Amino acid sequence: MLVRLTLAGKELIDTALAGHVRNEERILAGLDAEERAQLDTLLRKLLVARGDTEPLLG
Repeated sequence: MLVRLTLAGKELIDTALAGHVRNEERILAGLDAEERAQLDTLLRKLLVARGDTEPLLG
């Protein structure tokens, strides 16, 4: 079954996503690029251990 967002639904998602990205930037503002990379590595490790994502190759 093909499902499609209405224009109002798309506008709602666009607004929510923009707010989410701003919130992520606010939360991560205290970390430099190296620290963000470390956080990314550790969070991926947790997700892989839970079976929620695949490990990165090479």
